[in-house]
Amino acid sequence: MSKRNKNNTLKANWNKKEKDIMFSFPLGSQTVSDAHLLHYFFNVVRDLNNDNSLIKELKERGYDIKTLTFSILKEEDHSRWHK
Repeated sequence: MSKRNKNNTLKANWNKKEKDIMFSFPLGSQTVSDAHLLHYFFNVVRDLNNDNSLIKELKERGYDIKTLTFSILKEEDHSRWHK
């Protein structure tokens, strides 16, 4: 699940209530696609040598997905934000 946030960050983090990774994206034109991009890389992309997503691979390596936090600020002077 994803939602807009009022700050200028693209985020992924564990949500206790939903028991899943949640994605949020900055205000702006077509930024929901950025949340979809994160979802794709965390959950869909597979290594050519096996069938693991990044999340599954991290779990198998002993990482606690419930502590997952990813956050990145948008670059304010990028041309994408000034169309």
